[in-house]
Amino acid sequence: MGASRSGAPILGVATTDSTGSAVTAGASDFFRSIPRGVVSGFNSAASALGRATQAEMGQDIDAPTPEQGMQILEKEVTGPMYRPEGRAGQFGASVGEFLGNPASYVAPGSVPLKVGAAVLGGLGSEAGAQLGEGTPWEGPLRFAGGALGVLGPHGAARLATGARAAEEASAALGPAAEYAPRTFYRGDQAGLTEFQSHAAKVGGQAYSEAVLAKGNKNDLMTNHSLDSANPPSPYISVTSDPNVARSHGDTTYRLQLAPGRATPNPYSLYSESEYLVPHYISPDEIKGTLP
Repeated sequence: MGASRSGAPILGVATTDSTGSAVTAGASDFFRSIPRGVVSGFNSAASALGRATQAEMGQDIDAPTPEQGMQILEKEVTGPMYRPEGRAGQFGASVGEFLGNPASYVAPGSVPLKVGAAVLGGLGSEAGAQLGEGTPWEGPLRFAGGALGVLGPHGAARLATGARAAEEASAALGPAAEYAPRTFYRGDQAGLTEFQSHAAKVGGQAYSEAVLAKGNKNDLMTNHSLDSANPPSPYISVTSDPNVARSHGDTTYRLQLAPGRATPNPYSLYSESEYLVPHYISPDEIKGTLP
């Protein structure tokens, strides 16, 4: 009796202090999780490259997996790194992974644009994963969220505009366009006279054909966009944009492919105008290199 209740919180109503503390804790979790994500993104790319190189050379694949690589780095290099404590931290780690992955910087555009796309890709990827958390859709939604974040509405608009322009040009040319070879480009090392899919390099063309015949086309295209070497993809990447090809190798090859040989990859992450060719590109389909 007589004791003041003015300072007591009302049940069911968050106080300003508790709300502010929650926001501060979430922000701290987000930003403290980014460095681990950066290291994880770079480590995952290095692991994929190492394992792909071993596969191409026919060696036993014993390069560390991304999980093993992180354990080695934390033990030998960085020491224990901060781990996300909540959903905000998971978003921070996802942003860091996109920022740390070298693949985030191969697309055309300025560095600030690429960094912004990486941040949006990380946020979109984690948002998709959390939306489908605990369901079979978690993986596909994570992929779709990352792709939408990277492309953004302007990238999607450019893709749609390009597709409409191609359709209009084809219609204007009439039947001749239907049977005319199409020009594509591929960036790779100098001196090549043919190209093979990773599956063909590992087990020959028959193996590459078996992978494509037994697999789900959508899954194979999705996996190819993430890591064409692990598992070995039956596809070879080409592009309709020579500037994109220039960013992927020492030499830019000009190709002429029959209609239907190259299929657009709708799961490409970086708006690279990517097309996929199954199994091989023969010497007579390579028409030279660009200066």
